[in-house]
Amino acid sequence: MSEADPETIVHGDDLVRPIPEDRRAKQGWKPKVVLYDGTVIDDGIAYMEVAHPRFGVWRYGLFNNAWDQWLFDETVGGAITIPFIWFPQPRLLYIGGVWEPRPNMGDGEYLCAIGGFGEPGEDLFVGAGREMEEEAGVKVGDRLLDPGALNENWNRAFLNTRRSPGVRVAAVRIHVHEVVRGRGDSYTINPAYLMPDEKSRVGKSVCKAEFYPWNTLSRITHDPFLRSGALDVLAAHCNLGA
Repeated sequence: MSEADPETIVHGDDLVRPIPEDRRAKQGWKPKVVLYDGTVIDDGIAYMEVAHPRFGVWRYGLFNNAWDQWLFDETVGGAITIPFIWFPQPRLLYIGGVWEPRPNMGDGEYLCAIGGFGEPGEDLFVGAGREMEEEAGVKVGDRLLDPGALNENWNRAFLNTRRSPGVRVAAVRIHVHEVVRGRGDSYTINPAYLMPDEKSRVGKSVCKAEFYPWNTLSRITHDPFLRSGALDVLAAHCNLGA
């Protein structure tokens, strides 16, 4: 993982500054702050930020000296893991995700990419394996595929300021003998190959990996990471079994 040149690093506080009084009339966003005592501040907010010691800082203000905007100044980056199954006869590629509740998207569960924020100081390639074990309950071992063959740096989820490595994508090959038939044309991990519950979240949450043919995935999920990751796996590993 290459490090950004300190000469080129752009910080969030360089890009987002307090909005000058003479631009207040053109302010598009209307921030609102509610204090613990119930006091509401919803007028005259020129700049605000919400900081997390691990993930980074959300900033609001004048962006790039042009317009008002929110900017996420990310610090740790993220890891996405795309598990796949290759059936040589017939030649079929299945891509996996996990079903998770997404209250901001509606009721029920949604098929999402496996992944999350990296840990402080963690190599995101290692983080991709950790996320796979935590969310899908599958021991990765040495079968995490080199992300150099895939899309190494995604800045689509957040407006990234180059202090973070962005989002790394890796892939894990799931062997045919490790899966069983699921609903319809899907496959799931054979319970005999799942990690113990105390070492993963699979037994303690709704996370359950399910695999679908790559060419039907876009009809099942709206998750951009899962859909784009499926194309990365297809492009990088389309000659599997050849």
